[in-house]
Order: sequence, then structure tokens, then C-alpha cells
Amino acid sequence: MVYSRWIRSCAVAALCAAGVLSQASAQPVTKNIYYTRYALDVPSSPTETNIRKFALTYDRTAGTINYGPRIGVQRVTGADGIVFGPDATPGDGIFDLYIGGQNFGWVHKISINENTNAAPFETQPSGVPGAFHLSMDPGGTKLWVNGTPGPLGEMPLNPFGPGFGHTITGDDTTITSFVFVPLPAGGHEVYYTASPSNGPGNFGKINMTTFVTTRIFSNLPAAHGLVYDPWTRTLILSGGRRQAQVDPFQNPPVIVSELDWTTLAPTLNLDQSGVDGEGLMLGASNDGRLVFVDYRATNRIGDPANFKYVEFLDTFLDDVVTQFAPPPPPQEPCCPIGSGDFDRRSAQLSQLPGLSTIPFDYRTADDFYLLPGRIYKIKTISGKLITDSIIPKAQLELYNDCNGLPSDPPRLVVPQATRITDTGQTFEGKKVLKVEFDLPEVWLKGGESYWVSLIGKGNGDANEQWFWGTAGAPNGGGSPVIQGRPGAFKSAINGIPNWVSLGSNGACSSCIGCTDFNFCVDADSCKILLDNGTWANTGTPSLDAAGPGQNITFARTADNFVIPPCASGRLCYIEAYIASNCPQARLSIYNTNCGVKPDGYTPIATLTPSRIINTGRTVVIDGLTLPVLCLQFCGNINLNLDAGKTYALSAFGLSSGNITQRAYFLNNADCTRTCLVNFYQGFIYGPTVGFDEWTKVSSLTGTPRDYAFLVAVDDTRIPADANPAPGTASCPADMNNDNRLTAVDIFDFLNTYFAGCP
Repeated sequence: MVYSRWIRSCAVAALCAAGVLSQASAQPVTKNIYYTRYALDVPSSPTETNIRKFALTYDRTAGTINYGPRIGVQRVTGADGIVFGPDATPGDGIFDLYIGGQNFGWVHKISINENTNAAPFETQPSGVPGAFHLSMDPGGTKLWVNGTPGPLGEMPLNPFGPGFGHTITGDDTTITSFVFVPLPAGGHEVYYTASPSNGPGNFGKINMTTFVTTRIFSNLPAAHGLVYDPWTRTLILSGGRRQAQVDPFQNPPVIVSELDWTTLAPTLNLDQSGVDGEGLMLGASNDGRLVFVDYRATNRIGDPANFKYVEFLDTFLDDVVTQFAPPPPPQEPCCPIGSGDFDRRSAQLSQLPGLSTIPFDYRTADDFYLLPGRIYKIKTISGKLITDSIIPKAQLELYNDCNGLPSDPPRLVVPQATRITDTGQTFEGKKVLKVEFDLPEVWLKGGESYWVSLIGKGNGDANEQWFWGTAGAPNGGGSPVIQGRPGAFKSAINGIPNWVSLGSNGACSSCIGCTDFNFCVDADSCKILLDNGTWANTGTPSLDAAGPGQNITFARTADNFVIPPCASGRLCYIEAYIASNCPQARLSIYNTNCGVKPDGYTPIATLTPSRIINTGRTVVIDGLTLPVLCLQFCGNINLNLDAGKTYALSAFGLSSGNITQRAYFLNNADCTRTCLVNFYQGFIYGPTVGFDEWTKVSSLTGTPRDYAFLVAVDDTRIPADANPAPGTASCPADMNNDNRLTAVDIFDFLNTYFAGCP
């Protein structure tokens, strides 16, 4: 299915990293929304549809939302539940929709082609009397069907054919909705609701082998619709005027947030909700209105800080689905970055108010160092907290380092843990909880230290306490081992408003002394091929057009980088800085002529940024004040470049045709180098600068200049015994087959030579 990533911005200077509490780019993003109608205004009309769609445009910065025209997709006999098919491919606009056929007991499969507006359908009996709500099986080979409430039906999809029913036993013998929750270690658990159309109802777990239900909550107002949200790894329930958010990874599951729409919309009758997998939720109400919540920054649907919106959408509104991002990959084992596990030696107070006005204000932090020459994608940060809280919450803060202490303010704040798991252990009479924070696309440069702070936030009880457990005690006993620097602490209400080191005598008389704290950072990393430095407040024009006839101010600036011999050309991360007021940006990569200037005007690839980050800084170029933007291209860029070749890279703004729009590829800056040109100076061409072909930028500026960008490649080691791909030549200089050319290869060669090997 089609999906998109909402572009975010955050105030950073030289480093790019996305923050959960970041401000959004001013550029709106549009998603297609599909929905069903449970009845028709004029049943005799042959043109009226009960499957429709519209384009929703949302601007997070401006706090505005707009609904496009309601467009008919198809008319089927009976329309209620709606789910995407398993064959949907992100971005191609071709997918299947499955529609529950209400009391008729059948299910419709609609084959959507957004490119041609085609929507043919076929219908099969579900095997149960009522086909209302639908759930796609994780295996993608079958569809589950149930009533409101009713029995459970199972339908094959390959091919799509008639279904058959299952008998449900246990605490509830009929169900309304159910959903599969992926487990970190693999497999799924399945949760259900059982309620009439307007609630209240029951919520529980169902065994999909025995079809036995186990009720967890009874008489819950929101227990009608049910959806799993991969952004927060929680369940969102909807019914009547209420919504509830349940954390299924706590034992037993707990309600972590609730949202009551009574004040904003007292006549709501919420049915099913849809999520986009990136912190947005849409809820369909049978009175025709659609509710909208942006909880991306808070991770809690009921947080007062969320943007909320209600608008009438259509008559007889039933269920809704939206384009969404694919779920995050399964969690991998923690990598060895951090201070290690809780050593059960001691713990330090680390607590914020949570839901209370009681002024808890205790922050404890610990540092970690990332090896130079690499860029790291931080996936998960986890640790052990000790508490007697009844309703546990936790917050993560990530800091840059400044002279051996955390540098305020934090560069990243995650206000709620992705998972909080009771380990079953206790320490001094309190529970030991594992807190895990999954971080979406946070990239950090190596060669620097960073600080982590894990902080408890409970229900605000004046008597509850939160502690962060220590780490570093050797297995055989003895003094703790400090990795990097000792932990740090601050508490404004206790007269310590600034960070102090726990290794400094007397800095914190009530602290536990010199120690590290347990945490683990799980990260992937890539080798930095070229870091041209940070950005300067000058640059040269680099601007293209979004459509034909809009290239009023066209110009393009490019700069060189080299894939060394024997290195991998699998690009995994690119970062480039531009100054631009354009609504979009792109990056092109060119072959070069003799390793110098770009070869021709057709790039071998043009990339769309994974994220555009507003640094919060501006520059003045040609009399115009422009924001400095960091373009990040993250993850699998799907571009393999040849080793030993030079390429040219061009970052540019994409104009919509407005003559006031400008974009400049910013010059590089580096206070450690006197010569800022690597390989060869940049090139420029275009009518705006008066050059019909690629020309050295010194012809325009009078001075050779390079540009602010970074390129990193995936250098995952290929096993020495792996068979090379056909036609792939080995690299003779890489003696130890580690895909790198280092001094070690020289010594390996000499050892081989003096051993008498040819």
C-alpha cells in the first residue's frame, strides 16, 4: 500500500538527528483515506457509492488540516469493515481492499489501481452470518471475519474463496474486533473486543489455536473498534465517544491513555479507527464525523498537547483506513554500546513528576562513546529502572557532551517508553523494570561522546520512587569499572541546577558516588567515506523545478566524492546542507568525466530525502534570508556504486515555479583544516549563473570551494569463504578480505611474502 513519511525538523547545528519532540517542516503532507458507508442516501441511484476515498492534507507546524473531495470508488452490496490486502506494495498505488458485507455474510475484494482509477471487485461468502469487522492474518494467506459481536470466520486468500466458521469459547463466545500484536522475539498475540455498536464492551486475549477467550477488561466504554499501532506498539480501542490506549506488553496489559470526545463532539458513535504507523490516528463515527489526533510527539492519544480535530466527512460513515508506513523491523539483541546490565549493587534517584504536580526533579545520566569514522543509526536504548510505581511510565533524554558532562538542552526527548516490562525481579523491595525506547531514524556521528538519561514518571503518588540501577561491578567482585566518565546528576529543587559529575567529591552529597548506570544502545553503523565538514553561511545556486515550465531560476551545483578501491559502494547514508525556501529538495548523483567534473547532465540517480531537518539557523545570500536545511538520506538507498571511481553529488531545492524561491548548496566549513577542497573543487552550470556546461565554481566565485555533505557506505564484512558474484574481480591489495585497505594489509602481505608464498 502507499505510504509516506512525515518530514520533521529539529533545531540542531552541525549534526543531523531527528527528535521525537521536533517541530515539523512547513511542507504539508497528503495521504489518501479510504472509508465505507453502512447505507446509501438514495438506494435506487445506480451511481451512488458506499466505498469512497479522499485526500487528507495536514500541516503539523501550522496546525491545519484539510479534506479533499469525497470520491466514489465502488458500490458493493453491504459495506462495513475495511482492510488493506497483503499484496500491497508501498508507493505503487496498486493494492487490494477487503470489505465486510454486513448481515449478508460475504466479503468483497476490490482491486484498486490509483493510477487508472480502476476498482473491479469479486465477492465470496465468509462462512459466518455477519461479516462486519475484518482482520488480515500476519501470514497474508487468510482473512479473519467477525460480527458486531458474532462468531469468527476464516477465509483463504490464495485464491480468494469461501470461508468457514469457528466456535468461540471462554469468557466471551462472540467477538467484535480482534488484532494481531507482533512480539519482539517473533510470533504474535491476539486481542479482541466484544461489544454492541456503541459499547461498552469487553477486552481480552484469544488463543488462535483453541479459540478460547480470556477477558482482561469488562464494561469498557471504548471496547468496540480495535487497531494495533506500530508507532507506539500499543492497541487503540474505539467506541461511543471514547477511545482507550492499551499497552499489551505489560503483564497484565494496562490502559495507558484515554480520550473522551464528549466535550468536542457529544454525538459521536465511534466505530473503527485507522492509524498511519507514524503517530496519526483517524476515527470514524457513525454520525458521519471523522476525528483526527496527532500524537506523534507524545505517544499518548489522550495527551492534552496533541492536535485534535473533528469534522463531518460523509453520511452513514462506518470504517476507515489510511495509508501507513510499514511496521518497524523486529527488535534485535542489544549491541555492546553502553555500560552493561544492572549489577544489583545500588541505584540513584532519577524521577520526574509524571501525572502529578509534585515537584519531582531528579535526573541521572551516563555517557557512551561512538568510534570515529562511522555514522550510527540508533535503533533502541534500553535499561533497568527500580520503582514501586503502580502505573509506570519512563522518559528518555539524549544529550551531546560538553567538557565531560551533558550539554543542556537535550538533543532528543522521548516522553514515553516503547515497552516497559516487569522482569519479575525486585531490588530492596521494589520492582525491577526493563524500559525500552525505539528511536525512529536517529543518526549520530562517531568520534564523539553522548549522554543518556533514563527517568521514571509514575502516577505522581508522593510516596512512590524511581531509581536507575548501577552497572560495572566485576563478576568476581571488587570496585566498579567506569566506562568513559562517571554518571552525572542534577536536581534544581535540591540546589543542583546544573549537571555535576558523580566522580567529583562533594558535588552531590546525597548521591551514591562514582559509578556508571546500566543501559544498552542498539545501533547499526556505516563507514564514513567523506565528511566534507559542516556548513558555511555562503553557497552557490542549486535549484531545479518540480514540473515543466517552472525552471525560471535553474542552476545546479555539484561536488566530488570517491569510492576507494576495494570499498563497498553500497550507500547507506548521505547528508547535505542547503539554504532554501523551496517546498521540496532532492539530491542527484552523476558519473564524472576523468574523475573530475560531472559527465553530462543526466544523473545516474536522483534521491528524495528521508527527512528534511530545519537546523533553526538562517543565512543571508544575495540579500535573501533563508533557513539552513539538512537533507538526510537514510537506510537502504538502493544504489551500488563502483569501487575506485569518482562521482559527483548535487543537492538542490525543488521550486514550484514561484520566482521568489531560491536554493543554494552551502559551502563547507572545518576549523581543523586550512584547505577545504577535497579531490577537486565543485562545479556549476545553468542559465541563472550564465554557464551552459559544468564549470568550476571558481569561475563564478573567484575561489575554489567544496560543499557541505557527508557520504557513508555499508561496509558489512563479506565472509572470506564467500563465493564472489560472477564477473566480480577480487581486490589484490585487500590481503585479509575485510573490504578495507589498511596498514594491516601491508603486514599481512609481508608475512605471506617471507613465508615463501607467491
